[in-house]
Amino acid sequence: MECTQRLAHNRAEEFVPQQLMQEVLAAIRETTGNSLKEVHKPLQAALEARGWETDVAVADNLKFTFDALKGGVAVEIEFGLQDTAFKEWAKFQKARKVGKATAGVHIVPRNPTDEANCSAEWVHATLTSFSDVFCVPVLILEVEP
Repeated sequence: MECTQRLAHNRAEEFVPQQLMQEVLAAIRETTGNSLKEVHKPLQAALEARGWETDVAVADNLKFTFDALKGGVAVEIEFGLQDTAFKEWAKFQKARKVGKATAGVHIVPRNPTDEANCSAEWVHATLTSFSDVFCVPVLILEVEP
């Protein structure tokens, strides 16, 4: 896969350390698959091979998890519906509040198969519209298999 676009919400590039960003980009580059749905678990495995924890609880009292977490940066791989994105952002916000993460990385497809699915532009525009609610820095990475 390749990262085709990066968009930052709330100065996210200042909060995601360069080393961690390079690890995420390397994991994206080495992940292969014929469809975006096929790359979710392999991408998680590529992050785990670089020392990222996977399927990490957002907070002790919640059942929600992040796809990956390392050094205060939480990663969510979202190839699904736009409605699901709000849950991902709420998880980033909660993790920031409890001190588990200072920033999020939201990985989305370049060309969603359905207009109801997340795209980088939609994520950025919607986060901007809700910036008074979702104030956690989020780096949006658009990927293409």
